[in-house]
Amino acid sequence: VQVAHTVTSDAVPQAPSGAANLYPFPIVPGVAAVFDDANAPTAEQLPTSFDGIGFEPVSARIDPKTRPAIAAWVSHLVAPKVNDTSSFLVPGIIWDTFCIKCFGFSNEVMHFGVPLEGRVPMRLRNAPDCFCHGTPPSFAASLRRLAAEKQFEVDKRNPTATTRPVLWVSHKDPGSFPGRTGFTGLGGRPDIVVGRGMYEFNKVPANWKGKDALVDEVWVPCRYIRYVFEQAGFRREKLYVMPEPIDTRQFDPASVAPFLLPVRHLGWQLASNRPGDVTVAAVEEASQLPVVPTTVDALRSNFKFLAIFKWESRKAWDVLLRAYFEAFLAERRVNASLYIVSYVYGDNARSPAKMIRDAGEIAEEIAEAYQHHHGRNEGTEKLRWPEDFPHVEIISEQLSEADLVRLYASVDAFVMPTRGEG
Repeated sequence: VQVAHTVTSDAVPQAPSGAANLYPFPIVPGVAAVFDDANAPTAEQLPTSFDGIGFEPVSARIDPKTRPAIAAWVSHLVAPKVNDTSSFLVPGIIWDTFCIKCFGFSNEVMHFGVPLEGRVPMRLRNAPDCFCHGTPPSFAASLRRLAAEKQFEVDKRNPTATTRPVLWVSHKDPGSFPGRTGFTGLGGRPDIVVGRGMYEFNKVPANWKGKDALVDEVWVPCRYIRYVFEQAGFRREKLYVMPEPIDTRQFDPASVAPFLLPVRHLGWQLASNRPGDVTVAAVEEASQLPVVPTTVDALRSNFKFLAIFKWESRKAWDVLLRAYFEAFLAERRVNASLYIVSYVYGDNARSPAKMIRDAGEIAEEIAEAYQHHHGRNEGTEKLRWPEDFPHVEIISEQLSEADLVRLYASVDAFVMPTRGEG
């Protein structure tokens, strides 16, 4: 965003401090800004008198009658960060996504929105409970302020002002981008509508084709998705690569204390092929596993892998378990542990037992293949589940953001098997 508003040379607001550590990458051209100290406008770069605003490359689409108001709104980009955005009765930016609590889109919206809060007049159409629980206190407070209770309130001091937001971001799959009737109550379509979309595979659903006509720009997280959308017929000039943001201070392993693994002492809901780890009696009974003599100290000295995903075919849990079991069978005498944070969608109460049973089925298949490979007449004993297989612990506890950060810092390697990611 090119910031431009009526100022005098001795009254230029200062750039916000400390923003560089939040998102230290430049954001691509489009309706976007560079949120770091190094790229913030200086007093010399700001014009001394200007009553408009230039959005590149879409300035021609902004209603000229709203330009002075836009200029006043976006001036907050270089103003000190404020603690209360309630004065923004008519927000310049509305950011909208699905309310499915903790999932990929809500995390993206949070990490895009929190750094913008207080710097641009924006609202989220989602209440704080639409996001992951256990976020850092500063993030939670920002999400509460960004909640859109006043998003359509008219400024009583200027009743002729437009009630339309300038920029609408539809953070959804393209099949859910808003059509002509998607802005009821806004007084008309916003000046600029952006769709933030992605897909896991190289061919998009048939009903997505042509959906780029509903928006002015489409933001995608990487060049691959841009290629996929372009191949699906999306107009190239509308596609912009907008990388996923991350708070490098929150996810700094040096800033947190790691957990002592395994986590049986924390009382989390989990299941394991070492039943002594199980903390829920019903899960232990459902697993029907024999007790394998294993000390906590022995498991703590293992090489530790971590995987985090939803328990579904797309996430390739079966590929992970097969590779892990085959690589670390007992005969190889390699001490390893695999920690999986996962859940079965719609059935989280019984997730641990189901997932450990699924793991056992993979192990049985491997045992059969092992027996067949070595020959049944050579006296080779069949591998037994679970004692001849390496340690696996499946955690279905809904962990806070803070606990996830600590868990990342507690392991030696992160693994991500997948058949497709957006």
